[in-house]
Amino acid sequence: MLQAVLGVGTDGIVGPVTLAAAWAADTTETIRRLTCARLGFLARLIPWPVFGRGWRRRVLAVEQEALRLASSSTSTRNA
Repeated sequence: MLQAVLGVGTDGIVGPVTLAAAWAADTTETIRRLTCARLGFLARLIPWPVFGRGWRRRVLAVEQEALRLASSSTSTRNA
């Protein structure tokens, strides 16, 4: 999923090409695109009508924490 979001070959191996694309990408945008991709995947699952509300809540909570960590990492890196 990360490779698809970054627009690199999706071979399932996080190697130098994927890592270079990740470092070059906008962190916030990448996190948001991963969240959308994850929710899209989950929404296509048969049990989505039953579990979707909780899944969505958890995915969005993970997104918020990832954005928080990314912003603290950026401010630390720029200090």
